[in-house]
Amino acid sequence: MIIHRQKWHEFTRLLIADRKGSVQVEMYDQQQDWGGTAWIYGLWVEPAYRRQSKAGELLTVAENMAAQHGHKSVMLEWKKQDTPVEVLRWYKSRGYLERTLNTEGDYCLLEKRLQNEQ
Repeated sequence: MIIHRQKWHEFTRLLIADRKGSVQVEMYDQQQDWGGTAWIYGLWVEPAYRRQSKAGELLTVAENMAAQHGHKSVMLEWKKQDTPVEVLRWYKSRGYLERTLNTEGDYCLLEKRLQNEQ
């Protein structure tokens, strides 16, 4: 697995990838207008490796990296136009809670509290 760190002016981005998939996490020093300091996005797995726990492995690495950098939670968004509702249920089964769900039920902001090991 490769973890590439990019330091930007206001945040640090980690690109986490291997041959089977990738995920990104942005970590900010200050709380952002969306209510958090760590944002996970771009979780993607090669079609041949889906339903083999790869997405969970990548997501866990991203969550652990955020926790190691002192973040108390991570956030992500689910959009029905991009991702099936089964994925929303999967995020919830992994400890993500809805912060907002629009009235049409096609967008959801999710948050997961992290266990920071000291």
